[in-house]
Amino acid sequence: MLSPFDLLNKTKETLLTYKMLSKNDVVITGVSGGCDSVCMLDLLVRLKDFFEITIVCAHLNHSIRGKMADDDADFVRSLAKKYNVEFFTDKVNIPKIQQQTKQTLEVVSRIERYNFFNRALEKYNANKIAVGHTADDCIETSLQRFIEGTSLDGLSGIYPVRNNIIRPLICTFRQEIIDYIKGRNLKFVEDITNYNEKYRRNKIRLILIPFLTKHFGLKSKEKMFETIKLLQEDEKFLCELANQSFQENCQEINNEILINELAYSAPFPIASRVIKDSIFKTCKLGNYNSLIEGGKKTAKNIRIGKKHIERVISFAKNSKRGKRIDLPNNLVVTKTLSGIKIENKRTKKHIKPKTFKNYIVNLEKVRKIEIPQLGMTFNFQFLKKHPPDLFKKKENIEYFDADKCGFHLIIRKRKKGDYFYPLGLKGKKKIGKFLTNLKIDTSNIILVEAKQQIMWIVGIRISENFKVTQNTKKILKICFTPLTTN
Repeated sequence: MLSPFDLLNKTKETLLTYKMLSKNDVVITGVSGGCDSVCMLDLLVRLKDFFEITIVCAHLNHSIRGKMADDDADFVRSLAKKYNVEFFTDKVNIPKIQQQTKQTLEVVSRIERYNFFNRALEKYNANKIAVGHTADDCIETSLQRFIEGTSLDGLSGIYPVRNNIIRPLICTFRQEIIDYIKGRNLKFVEDITNYNEKYRRNKIRLILIPFLTKHFGLKSKEKMFETIKLLQEDEKFLCELANQSFQENCQEINNEILINELAYSAPFPIASRVIKDSIFKTCKLGNYNSLIEGGKKTAKNIRIGKKHIERVISFAKNSKRGKRIDLPNNLVVTKTLSGIKIENKRTKKHIKPKTFKNYIVNLEKVRKIEIPQLGMTFNFQFLKKHPPDLFKKKENIEYFDADKCGFHLIIRKRKKGDYFYPLGLKGKKKIGKFLTNLKIDTSNIILVEAKQQIMWIVGIRISENFKVTQNTKKILKICFTPLTTN
């Protein structure tokens, strides 16, 4: 059994190890009145001078238990007065919101709770939120997600720190808290809904975990928690690799994210995280991890799962340029010249498109041009002999009769009325109609022009007028590749 002094030192060590606090932090401390949050408040008050922080005691009345909920609010108010800290409270009708949103009681409670915390942050100009999750909560969360089906991130349970949310008791087991409460003679309130076995989370706490400890030893919980910490380290490492890949291979332009093929061709653990974060960024909600804690829009609101991410990766690897697929949440994924583009249809119409300037290429002076708006690099090379792969189809490489092209090219977007002479067909075709017949999205088409004629719909078809023949004396090779930040 830990003494009150021992748990104080253990909590201080947790706060220092995970760098939860800094000097002059203003910490919104969520206190329900239960033993975990009362213990956390008492510990933080005892440590506030050491860390030089300011504490605000915050309590949200969920309106679920009638007068008992009102009594809990009064109890927490008395705690704030006892500890001489600011008190912030509010009352929301969680059952009513649940009926309106059709979400579970747990989800609605979490969303409203973090909305409440955000209001407190604004009022007190605070920068941290402390919540009373324990090692037991972490194990329960991991087990529940394992049963329901989840990813490595889901199995990692509850993190000690996530953005501005800290969990001082995350390495503390519930029995240690009970011993601390008794040793310090602290009062707390009981929430009877915690013992209602109709909730899956309560079943895990009241039935499954006691079964495991009874039949597999008292230390089984400690072993599970240690495993979860290892999973968190693995997840953190994979996320760092994915973030590096995103920085090097993706671009955010207006409400679009351009992802080049180097990103989605990476091993699935990296590629899937890049796609997932891109989806959440496109929804204007930050990255995936920033949503886990809740708020007005949470990860639950984004109806994107593993099957969607796998679909996007398969589409990116196997589809032709200009093809597109729809995803939930008004998202569209389009195959582009350099990879794929993810955009949000709902907000796209409110954003003025960024003007794409024409790129003039003087082949007497340059052999390479980078186009950041497309996330592409064009490379130009003159050949005296016919290459062995001349007639092998490669979407990013094409060959042209150099004498017919000349030395001055223009890379530009499609304009109304553009036409060309498609290779293998007779006569000229309007480019818009030509692409529509091929069921290719026309909004992101890039053209290469020479001598006031379209010589190439990039990645799709060259012009009959510029093709290489037996009489061609000099060949122009054009290759485009993804633009990287390296």
